[in-house]
Amino acid sequence: MVAVAELVGRLGVVQALDDAVGTIKQRDRGVSAGQFLVSLAQAQMLGADFWTHLDRRRADAAGEALSAVPTPASTTAATLAARFGPARLAGIEEGIGEICCRVMGLLPARRRVVLRAGTATIDLDGTDVQCYGSRKDGLAYSYKGVRHEVPASRVGVKDPYRWAVAAAW
Repeated sequence: MVAVAELVGRLGVVQALDDAVGTIKQRDRGVSAGQFLVSLAQAQMLGADFWTHLDRRRADAAGEALSAVPTPASTTAATLAARFGPARLAGIEEGIGEICCRVMGLLPARRRVVLRAGTATIDLDGTDVQCYGSRKDGLAYSYKGVRHEVPASRVGVKDPYRWAVAAAW
């Protein structure tokens, strides 16, 4: 967490997200939009996958002391998350773009040229949702050996890119 806090601070992640997303509360107390988003990212990096895990995170005094930002209570987080409509979600993308520009600016010029001239790789792995019961239709095994459900629209599809492009039409 110390390395994450250092990176968040050096790149100005909270401020970039605050500037791009805007305010999410009427009163100027508690966490800002940037702090909220960073706190969620930190919690997920530590294995949280439910709102209530934020309460466990808050209760960890040592973890909070090393954290880049304070962790909101689960009830507060759920309330704040509900305020993220299309404009604020677009703001998150804008903020991430600004952070990426800051990272690129820290790289040596030769490395920037190579990265800008290269092609992007898009990881199209689907999310595996564990299922129970061997007789359920549309089950497959993930790369981890866990049985999961394959969406009906993907059954028999071998190329995720073609499936994603076809779904867009």
